[in-house]
Amino acid sequence: MYALVGATSTLGGLFRASISLIVIMIEGTGGIDYIYGVLLAVLISNLVAKVLHAEGVYETEIEKRGDIHHLRHDPPRALYHKKVEDIMQHDLQVLSIRPTVRQVMTVL
Repeated sequence: MYALVGATSTLGGLFRASISLIVIMIEGTGGIDYIYGVLLAVLISNLVAKVLHAEGVYETEIEKRGDIHHLRHDPPRALYHKKVEDIMQHDLQVLSIRPTVRQVMTVL
């Protein structure tokens, strides 16, 4: 029991895939009697992991690579106190409803 709860909570804290992890571990071991202990352990490990580091292993690896664009749940802290007008581009180029090829080429 302790090995099941410990392994599940460790993986839950690392990968942040709580529901699927619990289902896989309970189904794989047949330990349905330990579901409440596993649920509690994964819940606590996720809370502790979120306090220590906001993203899981997969999100951190995606950020390290740099060539994959990953949309986070929350905006970066630098954007918390900014307005849209601070970020947006002011000199927009627009096209008509049915632009000609020449109009599109001049915008590009």
